[in-house]
Amino acid sequence: MTKYINKKGQVLSIEADECPENPVRDWDMLGTYYTFEGRAYSPSEHNYSDVMEFLGSIIGDELVEKLHVRNNNTKDFLNDVFERADRLGYIMFPISKFEHSNVVYSLGTANGWDCGTVGVAFVAKETVCEEYGVKKVTAKIRKLVKQRFEGELETYTQWCNGDVYGFTVTDCKGELVDSCSGFYGLCQDTDLDEAVRSGLLETVAELTNCGKPSDWKEAIVDRVIYKEKIA
Repeated sequence: MTKYINKKGQVLSIEADECPENPVRDWDMLGTYYTFEGRAYSPSEHNYSDVMEFLGSIIGDELVEKLHVRNNNTKDFLNDVFERADRLGYIMFPISKFEHSNVVYSLGTANGWDCGTVGVAFVAKETVCEEYGVKKVTAKIRKLVKQRFEGELETYTQWCNGDVYGFTVTDCKGELVDSCSGFYGLCQDTDLDEAVRSGLLETVAELTNCGKPSDWKEAIVDRVIYKEKIA
């Protein structure tokens, strides 16, 4: 666990967030993320038995079956389906999952021992136009949507892996001064440079009376007393 100390002798600790919000279900994200992995938890809640049933609800069951027979691989099949869904007002991308100790969700198709295509990320074009204040979904807007989806899946991946943290500030007597949680993507061993880049120290400065980001220095433990770390 990384700790920092300021000139007042206050100690900043980065700690795991024990009850982080699920970013897909608790936040207002642009994308909807359906996965179909048997008993596995889908990012966005749904009641479809499998991906074929879901895709059929968008373009029709008969057409989905026809395209499935015509294509001999997942990538071509989904490209065909997504092309038709696009004409009906939806932007769709495949979701792949890599799992080896931790998990990684991302856009695209995959097929391997510890990875595979597991679902669909999608949004209605009407929603996209409202979000970006445009009348038409251009190639530029579509690229922005894809980047947004990638970022949202990255945040969801961090939640899945417990990669969510918070901080506490205590005074020189060990009494709690302030705390805040919900920082996605940090780790408990975050160094000072990363804490600055992530905006953590700026947040500490905004939420507490503990000085500027530049006031904090990495700390080491000398017996039970925290002292500034000397490089």
